[in-house]
Amino acid sequence: MNRNEITVAGSLQTGDRFYKRNDKGKVVFEKVEGEIKKTEYQTYTVNARKNGAKFTQSMKGNTEVVFLRHAYN
Repeated sequence: MNRNEITVAGSLQTGDRFYKRNDKGKVVFEKVEGEIKKTEYQTYTVNARKNGAKFTQSMKGNTEVVFLRHAYN
């Protein structure tokens, strides 16, 4: 995958850095391993942590993101 390529969050590997496509502030996230979170209405399959944050955020696997870089490149 190339830098600034538009993809979906579900296709990223653990450790990849990205930001949400529609985010004007371009807040950088890093994909981390975690459990699938289910609510009555939605299923969140991707867990990510904001750059430097302690806690993770859940998002749907079909969320459009802009890929920045792999974890170990």
